[in-house]
Amino acid sequence: MRMDTVFFDADGVLIDSSLLAWSAARELLSLFGKAPCINNSAEYKRHFGRDAQVRLAGEEGASALRAMHRVLMLHRCDRIRPFADVVDVANTLSIPAVIVTGAYAVGIRRTLGTSAANFRDIFGREHGSKTELLARFAKGRNEIYICDTVKDVMLCRHLRIRCVAVTWGYDTADDLSACCPDYLLGSVAELVRLLQNFGVIRDDNNCGKGSTAAESSNR
Repeated sequence: MRMDTVFFDADGVLIDSSLLAWSAARELLSLFGKAPCINNSAEYKRHFGRDAQVRLAGEEGASALRAMHRVLMLHRCDRIRPFADVVDVANTLSIPAVIVTGAYAVGIRRTLGTSAANFRDIFGREHGSKTELLARFAKGRNEIYICDTVKDVMLCRHLRIRCVAVTWGYDTADDLSACCPDYLLGSVAELVRLLQNFGVIRDDNNCGKGSTAAESSNR
């Protein structure tokens, strides 16, 4: 199967941002006099998911909350660690690796540091919504998108883009499996093997020295 580009999501796939995302949600909810426990993805969705935001602030206020959350994440991105083992995979590809994220690209670049050079380009919120960006750059024929949420899997299905759902990010393996991604992977080693099968791995011997996806899965 021919492949031209590997697209990566950022939060939960390439960078270990969940703890900061939960902290930012708790901080915003405190402005409304709420102090929920948010220490995992299920609690995050329950207290700060789209439905919860609408109940709390209405449709317009919910959009503002999401924007404020992204801004908080941007201004605190220096606290986020990359998943070095996943980032290194991009450096082994014989085809372009591109990041398409709902976060701000400038923040992802700051988080990745010199490893941002592993990617041909990084497109984020300042360039458009994730839906707009994937529709623009991924035509659904010779690309694949590596993501970690049910929302992203459903978006790929809508746009007819092949997707790899990985379980070290925000959503659980059960939730991801239920929405039927093209591939469901539980480790970076599985991701490398899949890309090898596609014939797009140049060299898989690089080893990251920072945070790893396995550490997140075992947290």
